[in-house]
Amino acid sequence: MMLSPFQRQKEELSGSTEFRMIGPRSSGKTAYLAALAYWSQVRKNSSIESITPLNDATQNFIDKAENILKRGDRVAGTDYTDNPESIPEYEIKITMNAEFNHQEFEITCKDFAGELFTKLQNKNITAIETYLEEYAQASGLFIMLEGTLSTQDQDIRYAQGLANLESALKSRLRSKKKSLSNYPIAIVWSKAEMSGMWNYRRRIPKFMNKKYLQTEQLLLRWKREWRCPMNYFFCSAFGVKGDDATPNVRPEKRPDGVTVGVIDDTELWQPFGLIAPIYWLYTGQDIAELRDLEG
Repeated sequence: MMLSPFQRQKEELSGSTEFRMIGPRSSGKTAYLAALAYWSQVRKNSSIESITPLNDATQNFIDKAENILKRGDRVAGTDYTDNPESIPEYEIKITMNAEFNHQEFEITCKDFAGELFTKLQNKNITAIETYLEEYAQASGLFIMLEGTLSTQDQDIRYAQGLANLESALKSRLRSKKKSLSNYPIAIVWSKAEMSGMWNYRRRIPKFMNKKYLQTEQLLLRWKREWRCPMNYFFCSAFGVKGDDATPNVRPEKRPDGVTVGVIDDTELWQPFGLIAPIYWLYTGQDIAELRDLEG
């Protein structure tokens, strides 16, 4: 994911200029981007006032976002390729609401396939050199992990992939004489509407310590050695419904045989935590309101 500052007469946001996203397969990267793109189209009372597409690929993505969320449709460009330059870029302008003084900034996103993280887990570094160069050129990192697979094996796999990413990035950043301490990293746990995560939405360190201890220890070591800004977030593309906080998602099988999650009740759709990690990466500000429901 890459962010670029957008200047506005009323207020100019200051922040880093370029970020990248990475995450395993089925971690929810596409659903996250679709929810972010589509949310302001259907809800006018969120912290996001509007989402404006800035290129044709983005407009096409927003047109498909409803079907991605409601039917689990795939998006062209998520399959793995050896050439990341061939992956479509989604460019959007985010306008915050009046409470945020109508701040504006631009995001340029590439929906990299989860196979990239698999190659990192297997330490197949040579095969992903071009991707690593993109990450090293960036000014920060957005890591999305699924929080519902809390098994010891999954914890180990996450830690392995992240350890190999840290090592590969460190050597490349140093070769470019870039400061490790100026490379912010947002860890975003997805699918937080599920019962095993929902109760921890305001206790993320406890969640990690209890369910992903090796991943937590790896990230703490990464932060300590780099002395870089690192923050943890929960997000949900689907949200919950009712007083008992039932996940507003149901499994549905696509025509290609893959089972995906889709919105169960579109009238009660309330994603949460979508904008918080982006806003933090951009400004360094951790806003509690942005971690909550409706953006």
